[in-house]
Amino acid sequence: MFDLISLTWLPLHCTGTSPSLRSNHVSALYDDKLLLIFGGSSKSRTLNDLYTLDFETMAWSRIKTRGLHPSPRAGCCGVLCGTKCYIVGGGTSTRRHAETLIFDVLKLERYVVVASPASSITTNKGFGLVLVQHKERDFLVAFGRFKKDPSNECTDHLKILDTPLKKMADAVKEMELLKQKLASVELAQEEANSLSNIVHSDNVRLEHDVAFLKVVMDEIQKELHTTRGILATERARAFQLQVEVFHLKQRLQSLQNRSPTPRKPFHV
Repeated sequence: MFDLISLTWLPLHCTGTSPSLRSNHVSALYDDKLLLIFGGSSKSRTLNDLYTLDFETMAWSRIKTRGLHPSPRAGCCGVLCGTKCYIVGGGTSTRRHAETLIFDVLKLERYVVVASPASSITTNKGFGLVLVQHKERDFLVAFGRFKKDPSNECTDHLKILDTPLKKMADAVKEMELLKQKLASVELAQEEANSLSNIVHSDNVRLEHDVAFLKVVMDEIQKELHTTRGILATERARAFQLQVEVFHLKQRLQSLQNRSPTPRKPFHV
C-alpha cells in the first residue's frame, strides 16, 4: 500500500487466498471497502479468475461467480458504475475478445452485455476506458490504442442506459419505488383502518351514552309529570282553603257587625 501523505510504501498483512502474481489485470474499488482483481496474465498463462480484498477484515477471497464463466483475458479495461463492474476487451496473445462483461458486485454474477463491432478500438490493445455521465445518461468512452498501431479515435462503446441490463435495472428500481409507494399506501391504509376502528368505538360508546341519557331523561320526565300532578292537586287544595278562609272571615265580620240584645234587669 502506498501512503499518499508520507509518500512511502507500506506492507499489508492480509489473510485468505490471495491472487497469484500477474500483470495486465483489471482492478476496481467498490464503496471504498472492496478491491476487485480480475484476469490478467502470468509468465505462463492468461487468467480469468476473480479475487476480492475486504478492507475491513483485510482478507482475500476467490469469488466463484454464477452465470457466464468468461474466457481468460489480459489487457482488458474495467470501470465500476454503481454495483456493476464493466470489463471491456482484452484477450490472449492469439485472440482478442469483443464482448463486454458485466460483474454484479452484490449478486456475484457475470454475463455478456454487448459485442463490440470490428471497427471499435476496444477490440485492439492499449485503449483506455472511462465512465462519462451526461444528461442523466451513462456512457463508457474508450480512447487510444497500442503503441504499434496508435490511434486518437474515441468510441462511445456502450450506452449503459440503452442496454437491456440497464433497462432491467431501471425496471427493478421502478419496481422498488412502486413497492415503497405500495408500502406507504398500505401503511396509510392501516392507519386509516385504525382511525376508523377508533371512530367506530367512539360512536358505539356515544350511542350507549345517548341511550343511557335517554332512559334517564324518560325517568326525569315521568317524575316531572308526577310532580306536576301533585303540584296541581296542592294548588287546588290551597285555593279551596283560601275560599273557606274567605267565607269564615265574612261570617266573622257579619257576627261582629250585629248589635247586642239588651238584657232585662234581674231582681232578687
